[in-house]
Amino acid sequence: MRAVITTSLAAVLVLASAAPNARAANCGEVPDVLILLDRSGSMKELVGTQSKWSIAKTAVDSLTTKFKDQIAFGMMLFPKWPHVSNCSTGQVNVTPSATAGPTINGLLSSAYPAGDTPSTNSINAARSWLSANKKAGGDQYVILI
Repeated sequence: MRAVITTSLAAVLVLASAAPNARAANCGEVPDVLILLDRSGSMKELVGTQSKWSIAKTAVDSLTTKFKDQIAFGMMLFPKWPHVSNCSTGQVNVTPSATAGPTINGLLSSAYPAGDTPSTNSINAARSWLSANKKAGGDQYVILI
């Protein structure tokens, strides 16, 4: 389990090191980054003294705070939030925006882990959503946590 958390946080760090500088953001080259966050029941499990959910929320808050105005973050929770069924495909809860950090963190303060892990369907839904909402000349990325 630690390997999964470590790998997820490593992905966040890789993105952070490759993030555009403020000058690029001012030139309109802000990439869309859709954070695809597992909120299944396994996120209640502890790593040390903290739940995986708590660790993920802290990492997302840090990322969206550090790179606000430089990256257009969005959020998709899976299974679907608000909770529909145990294994429902995720949906975009927050549309990517350079100012979406507070909205994402507000969403995470009310959401909670429950249900199964429809990761494959949710990854496909994220890809479809990004394809349908591509901005001309804009880069798009997904961070799977």
